[in-house]
Amino acid sequence: MEKIHQTYFVKALVATVLISFIFSMASFYHQAFNSHPHNDIPTHIYLTAKAAVKGEWPGYTIYHRLIFLFSGFSYHAKTLGVATVGFLTACVVLRSVITVWLFKSLSKSFWVLTAISFANILAMPIFNWWCFPSVYLGQLTPTVWHNPTTIVSMPLAALLFFQYSKMREDLNVKDTIITSAMLIGNTLIKPNYTLIFIFVIGADMIFRMLKGDARKALITISITSIPLILVMACLYLQTYGDNINDTSGVQIKPFEVWLRYSPNIFASLLLSLAYPIIAAVSILRKKVWTSELSIAWAALIIAVLQFSLFSEGGQRWTDANFVWGCHITLFILFLVTTKVFFSISESREKLLGKAILSLHAIAGIVFYIRSFYLLHPYWA
Repeated sequence: MEKIHQTYFVKALVATVLISFIFSMASFYHQAFNSHPHNDIPTHIYLTAKAAVKGEWPGYTIYHRLIFLFSGFSYHAKTLGVATVGFLTACVVLRSVITVWLFKSLSKSFWVLTAISFANILAMPIFNWWCFPSVYLGQLTPTVWHNPTTIVSMPLAALLFFQYSKMREDLNVKDTIITSAMLIGNTLIKPNYTLIFIFVIGADMIFRMLKGDARKALITISITSIPLILVMACLYLQTYGDNINDTSGVQIKPFEVWLRYSPNIFASLLLSLAYPIIAAVSILRKKVWTSELSIAWAALIIAVLQFSLFSEGGQRWTDANFVWGCHITLFILFLVTTKVFFSISESREKLLGKAILSLHAIAGIVFYIRSFYLLHPYWA
């Protein structure tokens, strides 16, 4: 194996971290202090300040408590805003480190490795024809700049994904406990990815049982699911408990939320998944499909089904809160796809895949620039 201290890797890592730091710091500072007060980031700063003063913290996430801690237990909105900018920037930097580390064996060229990493870090859905040049609303995106809990969740979900990939090789108790702890950690920040990934684990373990490895599979299911069910039950009761008998809970309303934001769901899917689909075809033809790809695709399919079928009742239904799981799983699918796709030999199919990834990256750059002069970043 190549040693990670080789010059090309160190340079690519430093460059990616530095530019990610600058990009994220600029975006989050602008949103926190110069954008519309009802954007997600200033809204969460206000919620943190309000909770800190009243001692009434939101029950569905520990994010606001983390910002309060990161601010040095400040009650002032400006200090909490600065803490928010720093905390979210650190999460984007962590995401960048994970990305470059994962891709370190794909090229020995500093420029190529940096370009591949940034294409994944900036990627957004390809431009559509019904709301050009807007690319966010109604599509699934591997990059999110405006929702703080999703920004924090993305690198944590990636770490959970690769920890589970390691764990499933032999299902030892130590790795299973670590995976269980990471599931709970992800849930406490934002439960969307856990609500998806627990089904992936369950299906995977059922296949293990059918293959005759029932004992280890049952132990894995027990260690990962029992603590998680207790935590998620508490979060659900804290979020909906006071209104358990009204219409504010989760409801089954197929495609209702998605159709509010996209006139063409099938086209939105294709424009969001163009690169993973093209790459998957090439990977299958080369017969280099991996278990990580299977898990990543399974998670995305479950996420899309959840977003398509479910919505929250009451005033929350327009928030489209089930879409966050799609964004997080697509981010991981982009990572895993690139890890495999760029390792195969050069071909016309690979050239096409690179071109499609470039279109995703260009859309992401345009989105990033437009987000500075629109009232709401998600209009970009």
